[in-house]
Amino acid sequence: MPREPEHRDYSSLIEPHETKPRRPEQLANPVPARCTARTYGGAILTVEGVVTHRAPDLVAFSAEYPGWGQWT
Repeated sequence: MPREPEHRDYSSLIEPHETKPRRPEQLANPVPARCTARTYGGAILTVEGVVTHRAPDLVAFSAEYPGWGQWT
């Protein structure tokens, strides 16, 4: 039996922010932090999570995004 296509509203999903860091270094302990991001719908929101890695001019941020799972 074919599955029904998923019809979710993706406007609250955070837009991807991909970049390839040079020489990333994992932190010994994750550092609590807040990240401000834009959603596909254009809203600006703040997500609480942790910084896990750092590289020159960049950090890797990871958080549990309610309703969507892990966001990095």
